[in-house]
Amino acid sequence: MTAPDNIASFTAACAGVLGELHAAFPRPLDIQAADFQEELVAARRLPPACAWSDPARETCLVAATIDYLLAEGVVRCGDGPFPPTYPACVLTARGFAVLQSPAELAGEPRGETLGGVLRKAGAVTGSSFLSQAVTAVFRLLTT
Repeated sequence: MTAPDNIASFTAACAGVLGELHAAFPRPLDIQAADFQEELVAARRLPPACAWSDPARETCLVAATIDYLLAEGVVRCGDGPFPPTYPACVLTARGFAVLQSPAELAGEPRGETLGGVLRKAGAVTGSSFLSQAVTAVFRLLTT
């Protein structure tokens, strides 16, 4: 994967992971990274290039995304080692607060939260709207 494909794919993976965790909050989820990535590709939330081509499944965009979200304090998971499974994965208070923020995106109804936008994001891989929503999440995380 090359830039900007990697950024668009990371954005879509972030939306998928954060949307699922927001929908389940406060219940933790056990996430099988490789299986979840396959589900996102099948639902057209990740590009076909993210489908597995090597049987060893050595690289996983969803695993790298969850690792990043863990390091940034957006999510927490139960005991590792990680990956391929991320047990008891849940949003942190910080992650939940950011996803509860108003979306304030063009075309989005008033009162919609960033988490709500990410949860309902469908086959929008590469869309500027999805990019705006994920960018808004990270902008709030850095303030």
